[in-house]
Amino acid sequence: MARAAYVTVRTDVVVLETPFSESFVTELKEKTTTRKWDPDLKIWTVDLSEKRAAIAIVRKHFGRAYLLEGAVTTDLRTGESREQATLF
Repeated sequence: MARAAYVTVRTDVVVLETPFSESFVTELKEKTTTRKWDPDLKIWTVDLSEKRAAIAIVRKHFGRAYLLEGAVTTDLRTGESREQATLF
């Protein structure tokens, strides 16, 4: 089974954690201007202003993709959301 892709919305940035896909990287580079690759963490980040574009690109390229925003996780394929308990 293929690894899932995750889009995590933080207060200052959107984090994209995905399996490698050349077509994904190409489209991300074509359609976003604020993207940055972190080679140590192996993640892409984009500014909050490009959140919608990043989500659309991830949704297009990965069969299993999830949006994590606060305590809510949304399946980007089905739109189903569920709230996660906060652990302290």
